[in-house]
Amino acid sequence: MKPEVVALMPDDPLKRVAWRDCLIWVSGQEHFRERFEADTGMRLATSPLNALIDEATGYNTTVCTIFIIWFNENIWGEGND
Repeated sequence: MKPEVVALMPDDPLKRVAWRDCLIWVSGQEHFRERFEADTGMRLATSPLNALIDEATGYNTTVCTIFIIWFNENIWGEGND
């Protein structure tokens, strides 16, 4: 896992599991995806083809990191709370 992502995660192993599960759930909810897009102007891939394009261009790494930052600020709280 990339160090910049690990730095955004809770330190406690049990909180880390809950954080990960919540992050995955939020990323699959359309209303949260719409809020993320409205707040950041960025869009998570919504199809396998878009995911492949994002991976090929490196956009996926950028959008994932920004999504985690947005998630921590708007849903979870700071990574180590």
